[in-house]
Amino acid sequence: MKKYLPVVMLVLALALSACNFHFKTDISKDMSGTFAFIMDFTADDVETLTAMGSAPSDLCNELKADAAADEESDAVVTYVENDDGSVACETRIPFADLDELSRVYQDMDFTVNRLEVADKTLYYDVMVTMDDENAMGGFVNIIWDVTFPGKVVQHNGTSQQGNTVTWDFGDASSMRVTAESKVGGMNSLVVGILVAVVLLALMIGAGVFAYAMMTKKPQPEPSADMPAQPPAAPEA
Repeated sequence: MKKYLPVVMLVLALALSACNFHFKTDISKDMSGTFAFIMDFTADDVETLTAMGSAPSDLCNELKADAAADEESDAVVTYVENDDGSVACETRIPFADLDELSRVYQDMDFTVNRLEVADKTLYYDVMVTMDDENAMGGFVNIIWDVTFPGKVVQHNGTSQQGNTVTWDFGDASSMRVTAESKVGGMNSLVVGILVAVVLLALMIGAGVFAYAMMTKKPQPEPSADMPAQPPAAPEA
């Protein structure tokens, strides 16, 4: 995959005034997940590339062939045509753990400075470089998304939505992306369920107690006409 990717990006950079490359990493709580590389083309892009003899479908088929030729790759390449004439070519690569994700990044010629879990924190530090042999910086719009398994407590991204952090490279051809995510703690949903169970148990207990007090029969008061019981005789 990494051998053909620079060729694709070079063709697109030369053909289009600005092309969009979207990199998405989804990391689950067990540290498995998927890495996706998406090329989006507008209807005008499709027309321009087709006129040059490099239709997006052809480029996507080359990526499919490249992935199929790599016996160690689990990459899946899909080509999507939309009603408005735009198309997308998406390459998805699954990974079982952070070590495999590191190898995926390194196979794309990205530098992994730190990618590990320590002290219940996922440390993410990757140098993404799209110049030199990888691409022609300035002609490619790069979006880098990472969805983390837990609450994000620190990042240097452009924006954040929930546990997903986005880095928009703008005119830059390289960027160091860093973030920290809390992992290993109790899931907020589980905490909410436990709190609800405790409150429900307290409410049931309070209801049972109130019902028992309401239905308890009062002890009869001794009648004035009833003779008092003689005191018990002392034991010998």
